[in-house]
Amino acid sequence: MLAFVSGCSGQGYVGDRCSALSGADDIRSLPTDNPVDPATSTPVTRISGSPSTVGLQAFTREFSCCSKQELTPTEVCDVDCAAWRMTVGAASLKEPYRGELCSGSRYGSATCTAFFSRDTGKLVGTFTFCYD
Repeated sequence: MLAFVSGCSGQGYVGDRCSALSGADDIRSLPTDNPVDPATSTPVTRISGSPSTVGLQAFTREFSCCSKQELTPTEVCDVDCAAWRMTVGAASLKEPYRGELCSGSRYGSATCTAFFSRDTGKLVGTFTFCYD
């Protein structure tokens, strides 16, 4: 049983495998819970469900700014984030990305969500959530 959920909030640690992903990775080459076809995937409505940027990794300036704007509505982006999110899909990654030990002293278990371009399949960012 999990004692409590930190979501990496303030802990400064993430799953190492999720952190090793980059904008050169294609969602179709990663182990996902369900097969992913970028072109027919559902657009995202939100990037982060956490009030912390720890665990967010941006590969594009749009992902970086729009994820910040979700947490701080006064953040100004040079892109229409609502329209941009329509071009992005998300997939939960399975082992070895899910369930790996988080880096840091608490050794929690990580999840990894990969955000990708619905046009190219290339990753635009990731979000790791650590359970203590």
